[in-house]
Parts: sequence; C-alpha cells; structure tokens
Amino acid sequence: MLKINLFKVKYLKKINFISVLLFILTGSLIFILTAGSFFLYYFSNTRPLSSDKQFKISKGENFTEIVNNLESQKIISDGFSLKLVAKITGLDKKIYARNYIFKPGMGNFEILTMISNPKYIETVRLRVLEGWTIRKISETVENRFGIDKSEFVKATQNPELIKKLGLEGKVKNLEGFLFPDTYTLDINSDANDIVNVLVNRFIEKIIDDKNFMNEMNAKGMTLLEAVTLGSIIDAETHIKDELEIISGVYHNRLKKKMRLEADPTVQYVLPDGPKERLLYKDLEINSPYNTYRNFGLPPGPINNPGLEEIKSAVNPAKHNYIFFVATGDGGHKFSETYDQHLKAAEEYRKKLK
Repeated sequence: MLKINLFKVKYLKKINFISVLLFILTGSLIFILTAGSFFLYYFSNTRPLSSDKQFKISKGENFTEIVNNLESQKIISDGFSLKLVAKITGLDKKIYARNYIFKPGMGNFEILTMISNPKYIETVRLRVLEGWTIRKISETVENRFGIDKSEFVKATQNPELIKKLGLEGKVKNLEGFLFPDTYTLDINSDANDIVNVLVNRFIEKIIDDKNFMNEMNAKGMTLLEAVTLGSIIDAETHIKDELEIISGVYHNRLKKKMRLEADPTVQYVLPDGPKERLLYKDLEINSPYNTYRNFGLPPGPINNPGLEEIKSAVNPAKHNYIFFVATGDGGHKFSETYDQHLKAAEEYRKKLK
C-alpha cells in the first residue's frame, strides 16, 4: 500500500514537472512570437534615411517592383521583412499610385498602411521668392514634387488662366503673375494645380485689392504695365527703401522719352542665362525685352515680383533722378545729370578693383 502511494507521488511530481515545463516553453514561445511579430511589424525599416525622402509609385507597378525600388533608392534596409508583413496582413493587395514621403524611423506596418490608404494626403511646402522667374520656380517644383520642369513651363502658358487675368493676346505665359509666397500643397499636385494656386494668390493679393486697382487705373497704368515695371524694380534692388526711388527713376525716363536701359531686362533674354556682369556686346542683343535698344517697357514682366514691388511701380517717389548705379554694398547712387552719373559709376568701378 505504501509502495503504491510513493509511486503515485513520484508520478504526480513528474506530471507536474512536465506541465510546468510545457507551460514555460509555451509561454516562452508565445513571448518570442509576440516579440518577433512586434519587431517584424514595427522595427525601423527606413534606417538608411536621415531625412524625409520623396518616393513615387507609378501605375502598373507590382508590389515586388515597389519593394525593389525602395531598396535600390536606399529608402528601406530590409525588403524581405516588408514583403513578409505584407503577406501576413494582406496590405499589398491594393497599393495606390502616387507620391509619398518616407520618414526616418518608419516600420513595415506603417509603410504598408501608408501606401495602401486611399485617403493618404501628404503636404509639401513650396516657397516662391520675390523675383523668381518661371524657370527658377519650375526647378524648385521639379525638386519638391517630381514634376518635370517642361510640364510646369507648359502649364504657365494656359490660355484660360491668361484670359482669367484679362491678358489674352498680350502675353504668352504667366511670368509676373505667379505670386511669391509660401504655400502648403498636396504632394500629388500636378503642374496645373500648382500654377492655379499661385495665380489665384496673385488675384487675391493684387486684383481683389480694389483700392490698389483704382489707384493704378487713376494713374493711367494697366495691370500688365504695373507688374512689368514692378518686376524690373524687383530685379534692380532688394532694399525696400529704394523701391519707390527706382520706380521714380523709370517713370522720369518714360516721361522724357528716354530708354529705360535696365540691365535686368537684358539678363532675362541672354541665351545662357543671367551673367554676373554684362558686356557691351550683350547690350546689343536683338530682343523686344532689351531696353537698351527699345523705348518704353518690355512686352511683359521679367520675373514674378512681390506685393511691395508692384505697388511701388504705381507709387513712384517724386524726384528728378534719371540715373542710378550700384554702390557695391547692395545699394545705389542716384543722379540727376549724366555727369553726376559718370562720376558715381567711376567710384563704383574703383571699388571693384
């Protein structure tokens, strides 16, 4: 009887040990699987990135191609784990073709959730500075949105937008009417979307300002003339206190039937782009924009001026200056006579030596 009880005790102890062992092993396995799954889903797979990176998924690309592109562009470090999580979750079934912003520290699940979300919206900051040309803006748009420069330039020739500004038959593109400002735009905006936003901001800031428009009309200027002169003023100086003074110089020259002889109008049409210093031969270039050869304003703006520059074109300072030359410190020396101008120019040349 005693032997039977001892046998039962030993048997029960063995059963308990096995149960505990199985419990520990099961718990460990669950922990490992849970930890492994968590790591697989949430570990940083965009470790190669030190800053945000734009990535485009094109129509027709399959998931394997997308993963390969992410690896080749060094956006993710482990394509296999991304494919594995996609297989487990089924998030690779519907991927949306558009532009995305990949950020440092993104895990597989976050990546898959982003590219499979039909309502995903990522915004991009576009800063357009005063005095930028269409060419310069197109380069920035290409860099920020991946839109080819030529597409943006083409969008600025949109006849409907030109007509909206009342400029049909007067200009070939929207140079001067892409308002300088900082914009927050959907990363999937196309060239037409962006041009529309910039033109609408111009309308809001300039055309919808009835006081300004009434003042412009009262002074006998058209919108095209105001923006064109504003663009020349913008190119001449970045000193706000000089804006109306330079405007006054050009108004005085126009009244006296003198050529404007504005260097920026020549820079605008140079075949190889602006130079640090114009040569005499550059002043002979055959172009309606060359104000050394032609009287009056050029046929259109030479850049996209800011609000103050456009307003200064309509509100020139009253003085007798008809010349100005750089002083070498960012400012200008203004003169009423040609002899005074020659003396100021000589002083500037000495500073360059």
